[in-house]
Amino acid sequence: EQYLGWGYGSGPGQFMCSGLTSQAVSEATGVNLPLDPAAQMSYGWEPRRMKPGDLMFFSEDGVSITHVGIYAGDGLILPASDYFYEVVESDYTYIDGFVGVRRIRA
Repeated sequence: EQYLGWGYGSGPGQFMCSGLTSQAVSEATGVNLPLDPAAQMSYGWEPRRMKPGDLMFFSEDGVSITHVGIYAGDGLILPASDYFYEVVESDYTYIDGFVGVRRIRA
């Protein structure tokens, strides 16, 4: 949540979706994730129930993993959004193509 309002992009004070999740996971667990949503999905394990901090993955094109965000609880996700051009908190059902969840711990 400390990155809410940060811009969307690759410059200072900005995040792309996988950059945000990589930064957050590194700070929380010390695990360094690659800067690719599809590669990030190969880390951790699929939990039976989502908990805040889990990574949520989406295939917006229906072909490949194109987006990742952090589950915030109560059906909300913290993504770096290319729609809002910043890190936001929103209902995850607004993002098309949900494909799965991963929990990453050190």
